[in-house]
Amino acid sequence: MVEAFARGLSGVAAAFLFCVSALTAVAESSGDWQITTKVDSVTGAKILNVKLEARKTAHDGLFLPPDALLQLGCIKNHPLIHVTFAFQIGSKGDSEISYRFDDQPAQPVEARILRGLRIMVIEDKTEVAKFIDGLATANALYLVIGSLDKGRTSAEFRVAGAQTPIEWVAANCGPKAKKM
Repeated sequence: MVEAFARGLSGVAAAFLFCVSALTAVAESSGDWQITTKVDSVTGAKILNVKLEARKTAHDGLFLPPDALLQLGCIKNHPLIHVTFAFQIGSKGDSEISYRFDDQPAQPVEARILRGLRIMVIEDKTEVAKFIDGLATANALYLVIGSLDKGRTSAEFRVAGAQTPIEWVAANCGPKAKKM
C-alpha cells in the first residue's frame, strides 16, 4: 500500500513539474531592461513583457514616491508604450505630457491616462514609432506629466540597451507573430 501511495505521489509530482515547466517564461535582460515571453494557455498567443523600472520618480504630493514602470507592449498586434505609477497622475482632460531622450528637446505627446489615473499609454502608431526611434539610441528618458488636479509628476529611466527590447517587440507584435 505504501508503494502504491509513493507511485501515486510521484505521478502527482511529475504532473506538477510538467505544469510548472509549461508556465515557465523565457527571460532575458538588456541593460536594466527585463524581457519575458510566455504562451497564453487559452489563445496560444505569445505574451511579451518588456519592462524597465524608473531610476527616479517625483510627485508634488509625495515625499518619497514609489518608482514608475515603463513597459513596451502590444495590443491588437500594434506596439504601445505603457507607464504605470503607484499614485494618481492626472487625467487626459487636465494633463500635459512630454518626454525627452538624453539632451534632446522635450516632445509633447498625445497619450491616454487610463481609468484609475495611474497609467499613461501612448498608442497612436505615429507617436509610438517616434518614441521607439528616440528610445533605440538613448541612454536616458525623462517623462513629465503636468496636471491641474494632481500636480507635477516626473520619472527618469535609464534606457540604455533598449535595442534588444525593441527588437523583441518588433518580432513578437504583429499579425505574423500571433502564434508561437
